[in-house]
Formats: sequence, C-alpha cells, structure tokens
Amino acid sequence: MSPAEPFPKARHFRNRLWLAATIMLLLLLAVLLRLLYLEVWHYGRFRRLAHDNHVALAPVAPARGLIVADHGEVLAENRPTYAVELVPDEIPDISETLTRLQELLQLSPEDLARFARRRAGKPDFDPVLLKTGLDPRQIALLAVRSEDFPGVRVVAVLHRYYPYGALFSHVVGYVGPITAADLEHFHARSYLGRNYIGKAGLERQYERQLRGEIGYEIKEVDARGMQVGTLHEQAPISGDKLITHLRLRVQEAAAQALESHQYRGAVVALNPNDGAVLAMVTSPSFNANWFVDGISAAHWQSLLANPGRPLVNRADDGLYPPGSCAKPFFSIEAVQQGVIAPDYHTFCPGNFQLGGHTYWDWNRGGFGETGLTKALAWSVDVFYYKLAVKMGIRMQDQTLWRFGFGSRPGVDLPGASRGFVPTPAWKRAHLHAPWYTGDSVILGIGQGYLLVTPLQLARAVAAIANGGWLVQPQV
Repeated sequence: MSPAEPFPKARHFRNRLWLAATIMLLLLLAVLLRLLYLEVWHYGRFRRLAHDNHVALAPVAPARGLIVADHGEVLAENRPTYAVELVPDEIPDISETLTRLQELLQLSPEDLARFARRRAGKPDFDPVLLKTGLDPRQIALLAVRSEDFPGVRVVAVLHRYYPYGALFSHVVGYVGPITAADLEHFHARSYLGRNYIGKAGLERQYERQLRGEIGYEIKEVDARGMQVGTLHEQAPISGDKLITHLRLRVQEAAAQALESHQYRGAVVALNPNDGAVLAMVTSPSFNANWFVDGISAAHWQSLLANPGRPLVNRADDGLYPPGSCAKPFFSIEAVQQGVIAPDYHTFCPGNFQLGGHTYWDWNRGGFGETGLTKALAWSVDVFYYKLAVKMGIRMQDQTLWRFGFGSRPGVDLPGASRGFVPTPAWKRAHLHAPWYTGDSVILGIGQGYLLVTPLQLARAVAAIANGGWLVQPQV
C-alpha cells in the first residue's frame, strides 16, 4: 500500500460526518420548530386543553321561588329529594349505561322517554335528570358501583311540590320538564343545570321572577371524571317569592260548592276596589303534581277521557253566554243614556211578539206590570226583550264594551280570553246575513252570539259594586 492511499478514505469519512451532522441539525431544527408551535404559537389553546382535562365547570341550579297565598299558606314549594342525573359528555356509551341503569333503578319506559325529552337541545356537558325520588337502597347501589358508571351522579335536588294538589291547579299552574319549544321563548343559557320550567298559570306568567339565577362550580376531577376538589364556586341566586291575593278559605269554599253538586263550572271572587283575585276555581280540576316530572301516560289518558275537560281553565278561558247576568249592564246603560227613565214600567204577559215570532219569558204566566226594580229582582225576560228593541244593537255593543266584554281583562295569567261581542259587520262577514231586530232581542237577555268568560263577568260586576270603575284583575 502506497503512502498516498489514506487520503481518499479520510475524505470519505469527512463527507459522512458532514452528512450526519446535517441530519442531526435538521432534526434539532424540527424539534425546535415543534416546541415553538406548542409553547409559543398555540400555547393558549393547548393550555386550555390541558386545563380542561382536570377541571370541569358545572352549573348549579337555584331554588325556585315559593308561591304563597294572601295569609301565608304555601301554594308551591320545593321539597328536597335525591335524584340521579347523567352528564352525556362524560359517558362513553350512553345507551349501554341507560340499559344497565334501567335494571338497577327499575326505570320505566316513561322514565327513559322523559330523559330523552329533557336531553333534547341541551349541550352534552349539561347534566340531564333521569329519575327523582331515589330510595336509600338505590342510592347505596349507585354509591357502591360509582366507578362502573362514569358521568352518573346522585345529587340532592329540590323537587317542585303543590301541597293543595288540584285546588289551585289552574291559577297557580305547574312546572314541567324543559323542552326545546320552551327554550324558543327563554334564553337557553339561563336553564343550564335546571330541570323544570313554568308551564301554566302563575308558574308560567312569572317564570323569570321565580326561576332565580344559576350559579357555577369549577371542579377538579380525575381521569375518570370523578370530583376530587372544588376550585371555585359562584352561588346561585334563589327565585323571588310570589305573594298572591288568593285566600285559601275562599278558594276551598268555592271548590266545595262546585264539587258538592258535581258542577262543571268556575268561580271567580274579586275585590271590587282594587281587582285583587281572592279565588279562582275551575271544576273539574287536576293534580298539578302529575306534571312536575312529566305526566305519565295513564294520568294523561285519564284527563283526556274525562268528559268534564279538566285541563280547560274555565275561569279565564271558558266562553259562555252570560244569560241574565247581562241584564244589569243593559239596565244601567239604558237609564244613563235616557232610553228609559228609572221609573219606567211595562206590562209582561209572559211573551213578546215581534215580526211574527214569539219570544217567551222564563215564566210563561207573566209578571204583569213590571218596573226596573222588579225586572232585575225577578229577571223578567219580556222587560229586557222590549228594552233591547229600544236600545238597538249599537247601544248594546257599546254597553258590553264599556263593561269590558270583548277585550282581554288584563289579568296576570297567560292565555286569558277576550270573549266575543257580536256586531252586524261580523254577522255579514261570517254568516252572510244581516243583523235582525230579533238578534238584538235575544242579545238583550244575554243569549245569542255573545260569549264571555267568568273572569270578565266578575270584573263587570265589580264595576257596578265600586261605582263604575273597571278594575284590572291581579292574582
């Protein structure tokens, strides 16, 4: 081997060394760029992801405001109970979990259907109520097997309860599970962590005041989602207490009067001076507690099958001809407008003849000579047939509108009806017929096309009692 031979080998070694160094440099540069990506450019994002792996934000529902009667009796309250709720975001297979819980907690198909309705439209991190009223055995079973059910929690909750059952159902109303349709009218964020929303009556009318404001708990959790500590709490704010004008004894007396005779009807008691609603009863009624967790199929069918239609609030939404109750209003207007004098008299033979038609008095024997006082005291139909002809439809309509018929009464309840006051224009447009004098005759005794609610009628009578002021009813 000659002395010149080692030099090519040395050059080859140096070339390989440079190649290795270049590769190492490129690898180091790649690592540095990755570190810059993770630690600088996307630091905030990855920090949040890491934080979320051990921190959970849970909404805390407030206590719903109480509803009480005028003398302090509680009409709607919250009772503590234990419930099981699921956090879908923390459950690997929610269908499989529900199947296992169905056997463990004896869940009915209705329980599962309610859960599905409650979950609809909710974010997956928001707890969804599955079942309330857990007994000690069920609580113990879930506690022992908590590791087998990630995202399943036993919690103490406040359950809405109506101590008087059916007595105040139509006026106080009830709450029920939150649906997607409810959240079209209320901000969804305000209902995180909640199970109920007002569905009817005062519960619906004053939903924003009764619901309170949700709080939050920032929890430290382990890899299985189990809470290991609390990092921060923002306490919820309880809902406002709603104090009504309702009188328990008056409400009970009205309900008993209707039920003792098995009447279908309504009673409204107003303070004529300020419009305070002292009682509002509809018969038949229903137990408001049936609706709190979602009404069962059996209870729902029983309500639908009841010929008395217990779900209808007859007091402020039922439409009926006022009958002879309309006679005092026509009497007052006729005297005030000079149609008749206060001492006006007419003869009642027991019927009234008009255009070949006979309109009978309820007393076919007649009342003889009849003045205004006698006509009101004995509800003499013939007197009001004749008065209707004298007044005419325009004055009749004017009378009814002045006493609040045909317009909403302004009560603080959802869905109060405006009733219906007929006019010649309405009859032409809808029945394609003119208004006849006979229509006015029938209207004169509160019959025909006229429809009013018991609440409207109570308001109109209150105007007579207080000297002519049409009050706004206030529950």
